[in-house]
Amino acid sequence: MYVNHNGAAVDHHRNLFILSSGRVLINRQQWLLVPLSMLLYTSLGFSPCSNLKLLRSATLHKMSNPVDQVLNFYENVPEFSEYDEYIMATFPGALSNWDLRARVVITLQSKGCQAETTLLATSLCSDELARQLQDDFGQIYGNSFILGGLSGFPFAGKIGFENMASHSPGSCLLIYGPHVGVSCTTGDIGIVERTGIEQAESCCASAIAACQHHLNGPGADSSTSDFTDFQQGAVRQLVAPHMERLRQSENAMLELPYTLFETQDQLLAELVQEGFGGIKNSLILLGGITINTAPQATDYFLPLRFDYLTKDEQGQPVVENMMDQLR
Repeated sequence: MYVNHNGAAVDHHRNLFILSSGRVLINRQQWLLVPLSMLLYTSLGFSPCSNLKLLRSATLHKMSNPVDQVLNFYENVPEFSEYDEYIMATFPGALSNWDLRARVVITLQSKGCQAETTLLATSLCSDELARQLQDDFGQIYGNSFILGGLSGFPFAGKIGFENMASHSPGSCLLIYGPHVGVSCTTGDIGIVERTGIEQAESCCASAIAACQHHLNGPGADSSTSDFTDFQQGAVRQLVAPHMERLRQSENAMLELPYTLFETQDQLLAELVQEGFGGIKNSLILLGGITINTAPQATDYFLPLRFDYLTKDEQGQPVVENMMDQLR
């Protein structure tokens, strides 16, 4: 065992990383971080720790090894609260951004995807809350190529995907999907508290507005001809096929992000099919639902796709499902 420059002990015999705080370890078989939320459980009575989002936006640590970076970030992991427990029960399989980033970085490192040769790309909602996930991964991979617009749909389209592929130095990590808010005071889904705003607001506002548009009655105009509101018009059209499913669901706000993801996943599959030839080495698709929380709490991500795509001898995509690395 030796201690690296972050104070993390490395046990080669058992393949474990242990922080100087003793709070984290990596599974010896799969190189995965044990979810710290389970190790750090302390009931805080639905009161998230303070100033966390400021902490998460700290300046990028200049370290040569991405694994060292994620381990260093874990020194500041917040304690587990009842709010976190509620989110994980509502969205089974969800990971905190801390756990998600660590698992993804370590998995990609094992695939030879170095930070300096991996382009980060996102198709997330324009909402500033949805950018936190992008910022968290940006601390490892740097600035990102943005494909997404309102509700997370890939409005950059084919030309955007082609440009993304051409900008990739080797590998490309594409993170995509819709987002949803969860109130820390009521537990309601579809609303969330925002910094400096007294009352909770809808989240995702674009998707909820699109649903409300259709609830106003059959035949409601969903035109996308007005350029000044083009994206929202498209969101209304893309939400329309799911309205009956949403009407029949027990909790439409809980069901909504799943329906959005299904459509976005299909759209991304079409873009990948047409534009994969431009990818140099590999494309990593990390798709799911971003779960936005109160300003003092950590955000979560429910992974629904984690694929590693490479090319065969004919240049056709070979897909490896890596979801087990996130369970």
